[in-house]
Amino acid sequence: MINHLRIYLTVVALTLLAMPASAQDVYVQAENAYKIGRIDSALVLLKRNEKAFLGTDRQKAYRLMSLCCLALDQPEQSEYYAGLLLNENKYFFGSLEDPVRFVDMINRLREGRGTTIKTASGQEENIEEAPVPVTIITREMIDMLSNNRNIGQILAAYVPGMSEICTYAFANVAMHGVYTNGQEKILVMENGHRLNARSTNNGKLDYAISTEKIDHIEVLRGPASSLYGNVALTAVVNIITKSGNEINGIKGKYSYGSFGTHRADLTAGTTFLGADVMAWASLYTSKGERITIPAGSGYSQTPHDGYAYVGRYEGKPSYDIGVTIKLNDFNLMVSRKYGKLVPQYSWYAQTYDYDRYRQFFGVTPGYSVNENHLNLEYDKSFGSSNLNIALYGDWYQFQDYQVVSDSMYNVEFNPDGSGTPKIGPDGKPVMRLYHGVYQDDNWEEYTIGATAKYSSNYKIGNQHGNLLAGAQFEFYRIPVNEFFLGEEYSNITIVTTPESPNQLNVGHEKSISGFIQNKHYFTDQLILNAGLRYDKKYRRNDMSVEAFSPRVALVYVPSKTFSVKASYSRSFVDAPYFYRQNTQNTYKGSEDLMPEYMNAIQLDFLGSIGGHFDYDVNLFYNHLTDLICNNQSTDLNAPKYVNSGSLKVAGIETELSYKTTAFRSRLNTTFQRAMSAEQYYYYDHHIYSIPSVTANLACEQRLFDKKNHSLWLSGNLRYTSRTLNKANSRVTGSEDFYLNERALVDLRLKYDYNKTMQLSLDCDNVFNTCYEIGGTSYIPYRYPGRTLMGTVAFKL
Repeated sequence: MINHLRIYLTVVALTLLAMPASAQDVYVQAENAYKIGRIDSALVLLKRNEKAFLGTDRQKAYRLMSLCCLALDQPEQSEYYAGLLLNENKYFFGSLEDPVRFVDMINRLREGRGTTIKTASGQEENIEEAPVPVTIITREMIDMLSNNRNIGQILAAYVPGMSEICTYAFANVAMHGVYTNGQEKILVMENGHRLNARSTNNGKLDYAISTEKIDHIEVLRGPASSLYGNVALTAVVNIITKSGNEINGIKGKYSYGSFGTHRADLTAGTTFLGADVMAWASLYTSKGERITIPAGSGYSQTPHDGYAYVGRYEGKPSYDIGVTIKLNDFNLMVSRKYGKLVPQYSWYAQTYDYDRYRQFFGVTPGYSVNENHLNLEYDKSFGSSNLNIALYGDWYQFQDYQVVSDSMYNVEFNPDGSGTPKIGPDGKPVMRLYHGVYQDDNWEEYTIGATAKYSSNYKIGNQHGNLLAGAQFEFYRIPVNEFFLGEEYSNITIVTTPESPNQLNVGHEKSISGFIQNKHYFTDQLILNAGLRYDKKYRRNDMSVEAFSPRVALVYVPSKTFSVKASYSRSFVDAPYFYRQNTQNTYKGSEDLMPEYMNAIQLDFLGSIGGHFDYDVNLFYNHLTDLICNNQSTDLNAPKYVNSGSLKVAGIETELSYKTTAFRSRLNTTFQRAMSAEQYYYYDHHIYSIPSVTANLACEQRLFDKKNHSLWLSGNLRYTSRTLNKANSRVTGSEDFYLNERALVDLRLKYDYNKTMQLSLDCDNVFNTCYEIGGTSYIPYRYPGRTLMGTVAFKL
């Protein structure tokens, strides 16, 4: 019987090598040979016919070639073919039938070691060669966290140097201690398309961005104006969506949690007629946690017991709806988003009776943003060259509905909308007691623009490189502004319309930019990456401002598992239109406000040990100048914002990850110290509301995996050292104080059935720790106590 078996196997092998067949038949023959142990024969057959495989057949062939090399104990060759597989389909995950070693290798490559990113240099490159430190947040990492997290909380959990802060009505984060009233210093993109508004520079990081559509997030931990220009001051976040090919069907998810929280997500994708199509829709709403605030706990001119809502997103649900279509060399993305967070306190940092205030256009108090995005991209490679052209448009509708105070003494203003106070017979401003005071500021913004980039590889002797050059044009306009001021919770006392004086001057601005970048290989191990961008903006007041943004980085890659990067870069963010053209006393800025700048030096060490352990250690020094700060003048007619701030901050940040088939963990830590500052949130080497030390640990353990069933337990530990909080300037005699250090624990239990159904239970803040975070609000904000959320997900 053994002899017959040997004869059979020999005949099969010879037949596989001899018979001519189609690519699909060749693959089937090679797969059969692999299954019966004829590994060499299968590999030879695949190599001989490698060029014949096309489309999905090529992906299957690279997978089998990688498996063959792994079986023959050729790990480098196996990784080579696995890399080719991921180049064909970066969404490949492996299957239950694949060997554990193969799945580990695929996951490791997908984590970023050996895979490519595009955000750092505007073109595909290995993460080891990127000129600045990069964090890649994979789909797997997102799934390790609670289903109740928004995009800002995901970033704060995984990106060293990034921390949550509170502002009046925004989900906000700081990067290396730099923050403002809105998220105005970090460029947020979706598939390379800018999401930051032009009038405010604000890029929202709340539930208006679906997290289920995300394949991965590329985060540049440092300035990137040399490539992206305005707003890329401290970091760049590029959200990369899934492909239709990866989804290949319909995925749905519904979550219900504490405080009346509902979250629903739907993604659908397919490929047909050569096009890859992916669509998504998400909804989020929450009544929030209602907490009692006793009289005397906060500033109020008429002390009384009150309440505040924590984490309330209600009324109109936050949503994100969109579609991407990829056909040959063309990519189209269309999306619509909406989000609004209910502020915990009024603008005067008091409790307020939220439920008593009237609605404007169906919206209750809070900062509401409707945004629409359109991006059409043409990307074509010609041998060693590439051409990329993008046309895009954005349209925003803003509604800044602010409760000022339930009860307050203040200057009485003239009802003509001029913002000038009434003057009494004694020549002094008239003061009176107001109740239920609010203001509602509405404006629109639209933008059209285009970018063009051309890159080409070159060779000079034994050295080679890539040269990239591009240009950008952008035009945006504020066509309308309406402002309402009222009291007694519903009465309107002042109205401005397009026909009357505006609180925010309408008008338009445009900008032109040019940039160049050279990536030069002195050797395969020593790389110089240098770039320069020039931006010029023509402002509404016929004034123009310009900025140069250089970057130079030296990268040393002695092996595939280690690299060192030293870089210098200069970035900028232009003063927001909202400050420069605002006539309100609250926000009044000067038309002469100039851009803010940052010079940064970084030294980064990136490596991998044993295929399971990865590390990234970065030393950074940032010097920020011309920061826009509150004017200390007592003159009511003086601008409220001036370029008078500066900050020097240094620190060290680390990323550590360990991963096997059944266990994965990620730890990031940050230590930062302010060296000096002027007119900034700073005192005695502390940045107000920014912890000197943060650490985030996420772990996930597979408890069992049998046939079609698997059960995972994950946990997240968030630690921040105590932080200095600025005194409440509205309270006489108020002093700076510390917010206590905290360690918060989250747990998640997840059950999977046949990769088609998933059930999960999340418990955030397991020990119900009461904690607050500071920021630009006059008083710190509370964060939710223990919350539970149950989720059911399916795939069709």
